[in-house]
Amino acid sequence: AGPGLPTPGAQVPGRHRVEISLRLHRDDDPRRIAEAHGFAFPPLAFPGVEDADAGIADGAQLVAVDDPQVLVSAVEPCEDGDAELRLVNASDDARSFRVAWGAPARSLRIVDLAGRDATTPSFAPDRADAGSMTLGPWQIVTVRTRVGPT
Repeated sequence: AGPGLPTPGAQVPGRHRVEISLRLHRDDDPRRIAEAHGFAFPPLAFPGVEDADAGIADGAQLVAVDDPQVLVSAVEPCEDGDAELRLVNASDDARSFRVAWGAPARSLRIVDLAGRDATTPSFAPDRADAGSMTLGPWQIVTVRTRVGPT
């Protein structure tokens, strides 16, 4: 079954190491999706540290979202040095939340999937690196942050 393409090593017998997570929760537990996402897709790097030799302070966050139903699905650097942050409302209800960028930033703005300026009527920046918005059920939004010195 499947395509007629050679796949050397695709079914390698032997010992394998896997990690699993089992978490018992109530059906209405708002943290269940965020914790599963955090286990399955842990962050691999933390860009934005001013001094490359400096450690990351305890409790430091590259991105902070104050609603566990709103997930960070991607943080991607852009060719121009900015970064894009993709958020998804992983619930059946509209969610109002605040997002803050933890690295030096000059501004946040909403863009479409091609990186062009877009609008989310509810987005209200309250600082250069933070703002509040409301997303509809299962809505996805991309926030671009202008990083670096002014």
